[in-house]
Amino acid sequence: MSFKKLINNQIVSAPGVDSLIKENNPEGYFTKTDVLNNLDRLSSDPKLRYLIGNTNFLFSAMKQNISFTKMPQHIVENGQGYTWLALRVGRVSRNIKVPHFGEMQRLIDDYAMGVTKISSTLEELYDEASS
Repeated sequence: MSFKKLINNQIVSAPGVDSLIKENNPEGYFTKTDVLNNLDRLSSDPKLRYLIGNTNFLFSAMKQNISFTKMPQHIVENGQGYTWLALRVGRVSRNIKVPHFGEMQRLIDDYAMGVTKISSTLEELYDEASS
């Protein structure tokens, strides 16, 4: 098999993820507890509340299949993982910082590489985790 076929086979065979929740999809990225606990924690801390807005923006952008303008930059601050992302929205590039919970870093990397497609917003993910 040629290298090109190998790469094409990997991309073609990589399934789009219908559910991001592990309880509903073994290939998912988050448990229900990951989603609920982390979003509740972020919303209860006024200093971290902006991260929910950033995460919501990210999920909306991914659902619309908006590309990142740079490779994601994963960092750790005070023991917490984050990713800095740059997305082009209209004519401007917007930089956002997104917290890691569950397998957020893998989700971002898979999306950046075109391995997975996102079909839900953060609100829909939260609703699915709540059910």
